[in-house]
Parts: sequence; C-alpha cells; structure tokens
Amino acid sequence: MGLGSMVDQRLGLGPVGDLTMGLGPTEDQRLGLGPVGDLTMGLGPTEDQRLGLGPGGDLTMRLGPGGDLTMGLDPTEDQRLGLGPVGDLTMGLGPTEDQRLGLGPGGDLTMRLGPGGDLTMGLDPTEDQRRSKVGTRPWGRSNDATRPWGRSNDGTRPYGRSKVGTRPCGRSNDGTRPNGRSTVLTRPCGRSFDGTRPYGRSKVGTRPCGRSNDGTRPYRRSEVGTLPWRRSNDGTRPYRRSKVGTRPWGRSNDGTRPYRRSKVRTWPCGRINDGTRPYGRSKVGTRPCGRSFDGTRPYGRTKVGTRPYGRTKVGTRPYGRTKVGTRPYGRTKVGTRPYGRTKVGTRPYGRTKVGTRPYGRTKVGTRPYGRTKVGTRPYGRSKVGTRPWGRSNDGTRPYRRSKVGTGPCARSNDGTRSYGRSKVGTRPFGRSNDGTRSYG
Repeated sequence: MGLGSMVDQRLGLGPVGDLTMGLGPTEDQRLGLGPVGDLTMGLGPTEDQRLGLGPGGDLTMRLGPGGDLTMGLDPTEDQRLGLGPVGDLTMGLGPTEDQRLGLGPGGDLTMRLGPGGDLTMGLDPTEDQRRSKVGTRPWGRSNDATRPWGRSNDGTRPYGRSKVGTRPCGRSNDGTRPNGRSTVLTRPCGRSFDGTRPYGRSKVGTRPCGRSNDGTRPYRRSEVGTLPWRRSNDGTRPYRRSKVGTRPWGRSNDGTRPYRRSKVRTWPCGRINDGTRPYGRSKVGTRPCGRSFDGTRPYGRTKVGTRPYGRTKVGTRPYGRTKVGTRPYGRTKVGTRPYGRTKVGTRPYGRTKVGTRPYGRTKVGTRPYGRTKVGTRPYGRSKVGTRPWGRSNDGTRPYRRSKVGTGPCARSNDGTRSYGRSKVGTRPFGRSNDGTRSYG
C-alpha cells in the first residue's frame, strides 16, 4: 500500500510502490538517470565536462583525434605544463620561467654564461660576490655555489649537463628528463601524474591495473561509484535491480523491500522503526515487551516520567505526597522543614545560617561565646583594637593613661621621663651617656 502522495514522491515510488517512476527532474539529474531510470542519459554539461565525457558518454571529448592528450588543452593548461602546439616541451616557458631556469632562446643553458660556457663572466656584481669563495671549509669545500671537482650548486654541471634540480644519477627535477622523455610529474618507471600514460593509454584517474577513477571503466562498463566486483554506488545494479541503498543480499536501504514489504526503517525480523507495528499495535516508542516511550502505558497507566515501580519523575509522588524536592524520608529540598521548622539555611540542630541565632541572639559576626566580630564588645566595652585582657591597640589606655609610646611598667618611649627627669642619655642610676657626670 502506498505511504501517501508526499512520502511516495519523496521515496521515488510509483502508484504501485515501485521505483520505475522518475524521482523528479532534480533527483533524476542528481543521479544521472534518464526518462526510464537508466544511466545512458548525459549527466548535464557541467558533469560531462568534469568527467571529460563526450556526447556519447565516452572520453573522446577534449582529447586529440586518436583519443590521446597531445592536444585539446586550453591555453592556460598548455602554458602551465609548458607544452607547445604539438604537446612537447621544446616551447619556452615564458621570459620569467626562462630566466628562473637559466634557459636560453633554444632551451639551453648557454644564456647568462660566459663565451666558453663557464661562470667566469656574465654575472652581475652582486651575483659575482655571491659566488665568491670566501667561507671555504678546511678541505677545499666552500659554502658558496661551487664544490671541488668542478661540481656546482648553481645552474651548470660539468660536461654541459644541466643541473637544475638534477640528482646524482642523471635524473632532474626540472621540466626535462634524459632521452627527451617528459618529466612533468613522471615517476621513475615511466608512469606520470600528468594527462598521459605510456602506449597512448589515457591516464585520467587510471590505476595501475587498468581501473580508472574517472567516469569510465574498461569494456564500456559504467564506473560511477562501481566497486571491483561489479557492484556500483550509483543508482543502478546489474540485472536492472535498483541499487538505491540496496545491500548485497537483496536488502535495501531505500523505501522498498523484496516481496513488496515496506522497508521504511524495517528491522530484519519484521519489526519497523516507523509509526506502525504489526497487528495494528502502535509503535511510537514501544519497547519489545510492550512498554512504550510515549505518553501512554499499558492498562491506562500514565508513563510521563514514570519509573518502573510506580514512582514518577514529575511533580507528584504516590499517596498524594508532593515530590518537588522531596527526599525519600519526607524531608524536602525547598524552603520548608517538617513540623513547621523553616529550612532556609537551618542546620540539623536548629541553628541557622542566616542573620539570627536561637534565643534572639544576633548572629552577625557573633562568636560562640558571645563575643562579636563587629565594633562592639560585651558590657559596652569598645572593641576597636582591644586585646583580651583590657589593653587596646589604639591611642588610649585604661584609667586615662596615655599610651603613646608607654611601656608596660609606666615608662614611655618618647622624650620624657617620669618625675620630670630628663631622659636624654640618662641611665637608670643617674648616670648619663653624654659628656657629663653627676655632682658636677
């Protein structure tokens, strides 16, 4: 039975639930399907050009007359690869590139060198100074552009061999290879990363064993997502079997199942994850043993937050007891306590954490023994700087005695002594520290 017009269209099902009906212009174009659901139709100009396909779906488009890559590239690509009109590397790479590689008009290294092809002249003063041998190492090796035995790190090598990026065994990192072989991204065994392969075989994405990463396969088999054993990741399967999500043993991930069984999230044993269950039982959140995750429970019991033993996670508890913050033993987490005792900051033994104490005693800064941390002391005694035994840290002493510099035994630290005796240098026994003695 159809799942409804909207779901049918979304899954690409026809009136009888099959996939012969088109998925719509947008979906058809995305999968590259034709009017009858095959892949013979072109994927569109953009997709064709990206895969390099011609009007017949082959790779002859954008290639040369014989299907090779010797021509057909646009000017920008030609210039980037340094190819000439016939696809070779004899054409100059441009003045800037020529100067960087030290090539002359004919592609050789005679430019910027002396008459005999050496480095004794032809360089500007700065370059001459840079090539200077100042900084030679003890055994004749230098830190400049030359080495012993005539080998240099610049653009020349002995015997006229080009050195631009050349390795010791004659291989170079520039745009040329020995024996005229093109080296643009070429590997040592003749395989290249550019658009050509040996023996005229097209290399666009080709793997070593003949398989390619482009839009074609050998023997005209479509490769768009094809796996090695003829399974494909595109919208087709062998023997016209629809592949949209199909698994290897006939099960599919799309909206159909074998034998016309609806597959919308169907599990292997016939159970589905959609809104229906076999035998008309509603499945919205139903667990295997009949319990559901939705708002209903078997036997009419509400399930919203219900735990297995009848306790709920909502604002109610069994027997009419409120659950908002309630602990298992009747104590609540809100602002009340059993027996009308307020809980806001209350400690277990009746003491509170707020600004009050039992028996009306203020708690703001009060210590356990009645002493406060504020500016007052018990019995009206000032606490500002007061020490425990009546002495204060401020400018006063008990009994109106001045404290400025006064020591414990009534002696002061200022410039006076008791009984009007001068303290300047005076010792306790009448002797002084100045230049005089007692009694004249």
